[in-house]
Amino acid sequence: MQLNHALLLATNIQHMAQFLESSLGLKKGPRPAFGFDGVWLYDDLDTPCIHI
Repeated sequence: MQLNHALLLATNIQHMAQFLESSLGLKKGPRPAFGFDGVWLYDDLDTPCIHI
């Protein structure tokens, strides 16, 4: 199975990112400078797969 791309909405972005990092082994990576907060999480192939 491969996850290509997912967008998650969260009230606490950092808490959600920490949960996904610890549970799925993802890591924070570069994100364009949008006009709002967010985090992009990358898999072990350096592919951005979850956007919070």
